[in-house]
Order: sequence, then structure tokens, then C-alpha cells
Amino acid sequence: MRHALSLSDQDLAAFAEVAVIHDRAKYCALLSNFIARGVANAVAASFRAESRWEPTPNQLQRGRVLLLKEFRKPHNLTVAQFAALAGKSRQQIYKDISSRRLLVLSVGARGQRIPDWQLEEIKKRLTQGLLEAAQGVDEWTLYYALIEPNRDFSGKPRSKW
Repeated sequence: MRHALSLSDQDLAAFAEVAVIHDRAKYCALLSNFIARGVANAVAASFRAESRWEPTPNQLQRGRVLLLKEFRKPHNLTVAQFAALAGKSRQQIYKDISSRRLLVLSVGARGQRIPDWQLEEIKKRLTQGLLEAAQGVDEWTLYYALIEPNRDFSGKPRSKW
């Protein structure tokens, strides 16, 4: 939900030399949308590389080994384990996965794993917010964004605060 900017008369006076504002509320709403689009475009642009990276076969092999190692960590639970701990049926967990209410990790035909931090309500809401805000971003990128230490959380991963 976007909130309209609240500009004071002094703020609006700063624009008086370049524009005449007839409808303050409409102006604030348009400015809010303009700023929100600009921020969204700037964030999206920061994730784009100038040129496409093509990994070598060795890099692909090493990456797959690291991915499988992370996938098998004890905090990444099978759907059955997660369902049992959450007190839900596996069918409900699969519904939550398909509607992007849970972050799920997949590696080929090895099934799916769900990070256990989503059993805690606050961490689950944080994850859901990220899933909603980052439509089109793959689950492994989101997973690493949540487990990497972050200075905004006192150097802790977001999943551990």
C-alpha cells in the first residue's frame, strides 16, 4: 500500500518557481507514485549486470555441489517434516507453496525443502513479504538474501534475528 506524501506549505513553496500547484492532494499523490516507480526501477537496475555471465563446466559442477550441500542442511526440512512441525497437512503445505506463502527450495528431482525458520510467525511474515515483493526472483536468490549476514540486522542473517 502506497502512502501519499505529506508536503508542508514550505515544501510546496520550493516548487513555486517552476510549477503552479492547483490541487495539493493530487500533486502529492502523483509525486508519491513517481518516486515509488523511480525507486523500484533503481532497485531493479541494481540487479542487472552489464553483460551476461556464462559459467564454465567446472563452475557449474562446483555450484551444484554447493547447492546440494546447502539443500541438505538440517534446517531445510522436507515437506513432511515441515507439515508435522507446523501442525498442518502436507496438502495444505503444498497449497501454501503454490500460492507463494512459503519459501521452498528445489534441486532437480530431489524433492523440496522448506527452511525451518518459517515455523516462527515473525520470520514467516518477513519471508512472505520478500516473496511478494520479489515476484520473478528465483527461490535460491531469496534464500541467500535471507541467510546472508546483514548490517541492518546487527550483522545477523535476517532468518536468525
